[in-house]
Amino acid sequence: MRKSLIIVFFIIISCENYFTPKDTNPIARLNQEFLFEEDIQGLINDKYELSDSILRVNKLISDWAINKILRSGARLNLSENKLSKITSMVYDYETELLSNSYLEALVNSTIKLETDSIELDSLYKKNYEIFKLNEDLIQYAFIYIPNTNPDISQIRGKLRRYKEQDKALLDSISYQFISSSFDDSTWHRRNELFKTFPILNNYRYTSLKKYKFSQFKDSLGLYLIKITSLLKKGQYAPIEYVSPTLEYMIVNKRKVELVNKIKKEILDNAIETNKLEIYNDE
Repeated sequence: MRKSLIIVFFIIISCENYFTPKDTNPIARLNQEFLFEEDIQGLINDKYELSDSILRVNKLISDWAINKILRSGARLNLSENKLSKITSMVYDYETELLSNSYLEALVNSTIKLETDSIELDSLYKKNYEIFKLNEDLIQYAFIYIPNTNPDISQIRGKLRRYKEQDKALLDSISYQFISSSFDDSTWHRRNELFKTFPILNNYRYTSLKKYKFSQFKDSLGLYLIKITSLLKKGQYAPIEYVSPTLEYMIVNKRKVELVNKIKKEILDNAIETNKLEIYNDE
């Protein structure tokens, strides 16, 4: 029985009794509706194995046929009231999508996305309290050096001291290290530090915070970590760290203001040109 249904629902077009548009390649028919090859082009490409492509095509045909059958059944069997509500919902949803998309296009063509330091600083000061840290922020430099390096002692001393000349020298010999970073101007959250250094644990982190310099050894080499700046939980994030958030807040406020302005202009224009009339009962 199931096989018979499949044959009825999914007929590969080979019969001339059904009209199909010219210059098309139908791959399935359900009653008088066709599914064309162009509808599934995105599912057939070189990155899929042939067997996978066949499965994907069969799945699309099945879904297409089932949805068509259910849609037809719904139109025949659901009450007029239910169908009317669905039509209204579809219209409202389409209207909302079109309106929002057009409004977004209008806003994007007009809005100023650039922010300046004065705007950022002003917003930062107004919202200072919301930038209280819920975890530590750290700026650091590190070296992961092979255990066999003969100059470990000197390299460790230079990273511990970490003056400008030390930084320049360490950077120039970084080819000797397994890995390293001297980008000590970027702020990192505490959890990020643990991800970067799997060898780090709470005890070692506490020691690192206290002394601002620590070393940890594993089977491959020696981790040397130098904290250059530290902000503890409960302190306030620096403006350079929250600048992306500030920029988002500024641009989002502009969008809200611009949306309201555009809506008002649209309404005012409709009234001025007599496209819109509002009848007030008195």
